[in-house]
Amino acid sequence: LWGLIKALISDAVSSISSLSTTESEIILNKINEEVTSFFNQVMQMDTFTLRQEAISTEKYP
Repeated sequence: LWGLIKALISDAVSSISSLSTTESEIILNKINEEVTSFFNQVMQMDTFTLRQEAISTEKYP
């Protein structure tokens, strides 16, 4: 799903004629970073959270 949304955003940003290629890439990279960070936090896939959960359930050495 993120791949489809990312493609739509990419097309929208690319269609803004006042942006250079570099500016478009910077915008798309920042959007990707923010969305990835959001999903990592929501899905608790980040290393810190997983480790904390494992420690609290005594499943971490």
